Amino acid sequence: MNRIVFDVGHPAQVHNFKYVHSILKSKGWNSSFTLKNKEIAALLLQTYGIPFQRLFANKSNIFLNLVCNVLNIGIFSCYCIIKRPTLIISRGSFHSVIVSNILRITHIMLSDTEHSRDFSNYVDVTLTNNSFRKKLGKNHIRFNSNIELFYLHPNYFSRPTKRSAQKEKKILIRFVSWNAHHDKGMVGLSLQQKINAVKSFSKYGRVYISSEKELPVELKQYQIKISPEEMHIFISQCSIVYGESATMASEAAMLGVPAIYHDNFGRGYTDEEETYGLVYNYSESESDQKAAIDKGIDILNLSESVITDRYNLFMENKIDPVKFLIWFIENYPKSRKIMLENPEYQNIFR
Repeated sequence: MNRIVFDVGHPAQVHNFKYVHSILKSKGWNSSFTLKNKEIAALLLQTYGIPFQRLFANKSNIFLNLVCNVLNIGIFSCYCIIKRPTLIISRGSFHSVIVSNILRITHIMLSDTEHSRDFSNYVDVTLTNNSFRKKLGKNHIRFNSNIELFYLHPNYFSRPTKRSAQKEKKILIRFVSWNAHHDKGMVGLSLQQKINAVKSFSKYGRVYISSEKELPVELKQYQIKISPEEMHIFISQCSIVYGESATMASEAAMLGVPAIYHDNFGRGYTDEEETYGLVYNYSESESDQKAAIDKGIDILNLSESVITDRYNLFMENKIDPVKFLIWFIENYPKSRKIMLENPEYQNIFR
């Protein structure tokens, strides 16, 4: 029996692999997950009925974090010895890289964040979207799609209602905790900017806030209370998503919802989405924070047909990443050779 372990550490990564997991399982694969970090990710796995092994979460204290990494290497090693996977799929984690090398298990890594830790030299293959800014060496394979399309492609997700049928526009604002390893050196929007954004957008519809950390008292009344598995349905009904999360901005774009994203580093995929008018990228500077609100108002005044045309044009150029990854897994290592020699082969998965 073919055996595979998906190693995840963020709710979006659960979504990333859930359809690949279920399809492989229906084909007879023994598929399971290991999970580090987010409680929301654990809740999602439980909701979807996916078995998983919990690992220790990251710690802010350097010494404690080192201890947790050592413990996670031990736990992940034991899990792999018991499960005997022929393949590990991850989004790049220290423990999975170490263990896959020690136990000589084939390791396929997906990445979409250019300034995250680079483990590409220590895995068998690194898969990224075509818009990824960096070149990651001889084992780097690009696919013409977005990570978020693993779960938001129309083949797997259908928007339940049209925004035009709603009585008032919904505006979603997203704040993050800034404690991920790739968030080092960033502080996000100022409190005054957050308040300004809420006041400005409230003139055009109802504002909802999703936040990873405790909201200040001035913004508490706008906090959205919704189960994690229903968030994408809610996003699909919004007229704009504004805030600090690259993942949520891109999720919005994949649902045909324009987004504004604040970050000093940016992402290759949000750069590409901006060329289609689906995501607009701004830094954390004071001038950019003001300009972003003006752009948000412009977006809220766009017609639905303009946004739909932009989304359709984007999707015309993308493959179904679920079909692609399943083919890549089932035919590995032949699939690796095919993609390195003929990247255009992936177009059969449109």
